[in-house]
Amino acid sequence: MSDPAATNEPADEPLAPPIERLALEAARRVFADHQPTAPRVLASSTSRGQTAAALAQAGADVTLLELEDFRAALLRDWLGEGSPVRLVCDTDPPAEPKFELAILPVRRDGGAELARDLLQGFIAALEESGTLIAVADHPNDSWLGDQLRALADAKAIRRYQSGEADAASGATAYVVRRSDIRLRVRDFSCEFAFRDSGRLIRAFSRPGVFSHRRLDLGARRLIDAMQIAAGDRVVDIGCGAGVVALAAALRAADVQVTAIDSATRAIECTRRGAKLNGLEDRITAILSSDGSVPESGSYDVAVANPPYFAHFRIAELFLQAAQTALRPGGQLWIVGKQPDWYQSNVPRWFDRVKLARTGGGYCIATGIRPNL
Repeated sequence: MSDPAATNEPADEPLAPPIERLALEAARRVFADHQPTAPRVLASSTSRGQTAAALAQAGADVTLLELEDFRAALLRDWLGEGSPVRLVCDTDPPAEPKFELAILPVRRDGGAELARDLLQGFIAALEESGTLIAVADHPNDSWLGDQLRALADAKAIRRYQSGEADAASGATAYVVRRSDIRLRVRDFSCEFAFRDSGRLIRAFSRPGVFSHRRLDLGARRLIDAMQIAAGDRVVDIGCGAGVVALAAALRAADVQVTAIDSATRAIECTRRGAKLNGLEDRITAILSSDGSVPESGSYDVAVANPPYFAHFRIAELFLQAAQTALRPGGQLWIVGKQPDWYQSNVPRWFDRVKLARTGGGYCIATGIRPNL
């Protein structure tokens, strides 16, 4: 492998955040000690894949793992057509082949269980002589270091800090050989149960999926409010672990549900939940980042529990997707926490809009898809 420092790689562009720059610097140190001809590298990115691109341009065989279909589409655009980076959108690192280097950036706001789950997955993906680089987006990190010190002797872990003193922009990298790690694999997945109309429903979730380990209160309010008739075709937009889709499929006879989400793990969990309840032939889970569904314009009911961030951009996407998916006269059921916004905006896409306030600060908005 050629020296990445001698290439004009995008990781050295000013837009690359400290977590990417420090990851590349740590990788250069690793390859200065041991330079295989074409090292197999597993990487993730919280930015634009700058480290993966730089290493691939320098001759490494790089696999970039992304859990979200939406982010994967952005990464394809950022990396550009013809990029040597192999982009994989999946729930976990590939089982084979094993890698010689694994690079995992960890964000403070990414969730502790997801970080632990990915950390053990990246370690397991390494060959015995491989090396792990884990990078935290904080120049004075302690949490990620503690996770690694629970797996390896502190003396076996090299620690590097970025030059930035500002905690909002700095980073800390840890480098440790796979042979020095005592990996104790833990299952972070979870089965939980909830009731709808007296029926016990079993669900499955994993870290990184919305409302891991429990039924979200917004989903509870939506399940209680939604009306599903026998034979309805239902689309669950942003299905998460699939709890609303499961309840809809069991609400009446011959109900068919198409559940969509941008998260690979959400699709996995929804399918697992369908299997737990014997609904494999009633629920179809599809990875979709733009809200598109097969046979759009033919669904009777759309249900949605959008996240409460991104200044309602995701809520707008869900409303647009619901209008496209529904047949004329099809009904929308959407739950939220900002009744004024829903009262003002749902009529942009739906007729006969009604708003009902429920407990816990939630509201349910309903509407009918117009005959456009």
